[in-house]
Order: sequence, then C-alpha cells, then structure tokens
Amino acid sequence: MRYYHNLSEIELGTSPSVITVGMFDGVHLGHLSVLSKVVEISRRENIPAVVVTFTNHPSLYFNKESNYLSLSTFAEKAQIMEELGIDILIALPFDQFMASLTAEQFAKNILISLLRVKHIVFGYDNHFGQNREGSIEYIDNHFPLIKTHRINETYIENEVVSSSLIKQYLSKGNVVQVNKLLGYSFNLSGLVVKGDQLGRTIGFPTANMQINDLGKLIPAHGVYITQNTVRGEMYFGM
Repeated sequence: MRYYHNLSEIELGTSPSVITVGMFDGVHLGHLSVLSKVVEISRRENIPAVVVTFTNHPSLYFNKESNYLSLSTFAEKAQIMEELGIDILIALPFDQFMASLTAEQFAKNILISLLRVKHIVFGYDNHFGQNREGSIEYIDNHFPLIKTHRINETYIENEVVSSSLIKQYLSKGNVVQVNKLLGYSFNLSGLVVKGDQLGRTIGFPTANMQINDLGKLIPAHGVYITQNTVRGEMYFGM
C-alpha cells in the first residue's frame, strides 16, 4: 500500500480510481462494509482503491480544547486497510486549507483533478467539504459522470455500528460489546514500565504499561481478563 501525506506528492498517473473519504476511527464493521466495496470495485475494474483520511480529527482543529480521543492510531488503521486490499492511503492534515474547501472545490481539485475519481463510495453518514455539503446527492446532482455507491448502516443487536457508540461501550468498560462492533479485539500498545510494586505484596505481580498514544481512548477503570503473548507463549492475566 502506498502512503501520501501531502497533496503535492500524489501521482496516480492516468488511471482512474475508486475512492472513499472519512476518518474511519476504529475501522469498525460499518467501515469495513465501505472499504470492502471500494476493494470490490477496484478489483473488478482494475483501478486503484484509494482512501482519503485525515491525520487529526476535524473537531480538534475547530476546538483546540476538544478532548477528542480516538479508537485507533493511524498505524492501526493503516494496517487494517492494507490487509483489506486498499492500494493507496492518503492521510492529510485537517488544517486551515482543508477546512476552507467547499464541497465543489474538494470534488474538483482533489477528487477529480488529482485522483481522477471514477467511483466514490459513501457510508450512510459520509460527507465532505465546508458545512458537510458534500454528499452522495451532491455528487449525483453536480458531477453525474462520477458513479456513486451508498453503503447502508450496519446493525449489531439492533444498534447502528458507529465510532461514537463503540466509545460509549468502551467508556463503560464493556469490552465484549466493543469487540462485537469492531469485528476484532480492541487493543492497546505500550512499554512495560516499573510501578509501585504493590501487587507482589498480595501475591499478584502486575505489569504497568505506558500507553504509546495518549490520544487513544482506554477502557473504563476496572478489572479485566487479558490474554498476553510472551515469547510466543499465550498466558491469561487479570
């Protein structure tokens, strides 16, 4: 999978592309439906499967005091997308330039001129451009040569899968439900560091982890069963 972090770097040649745009926080089951459609079209028409995303959430740009926390790091999102078969991942900073783009400018200058979009896949709540004006209806009405595809909501146990819903469950410590909605096991990574060593005094030595990404949401305080792999061996923990 190729990565681009700047619009000036992008070079797709003369090939058209199939594109989707979004944050894809957590890359949950709803996102997987969108991304799988992109890959399906890509393989059928032999054109690149392209994802346009942002390195920072728009809420952090508009509100510097925002306490937005993500479900996945960029590296985690990229790994899942690569495994799904995405060919090109364009991760742009959401800055003043991006915030100022109208839906028309985004469509003409980025999707059409730069990426030569032939197909665009929308999730049920997908928008782009100022005031979220860019939608499947907007593309259909203003750029009829672009073929649009809508992916409906994904339901698990009568709930619409969304990043916000997953965060609610994670904040309550319901990791079992979180994993159902993600379609994989939620994970945290970090460096094991020395703590107060109180656990060993009651017969339960502990490992303290310094989380790599402080912008990632962690489960509610509580006691959890864990699976740990050490030198290729699997151990259960608490």
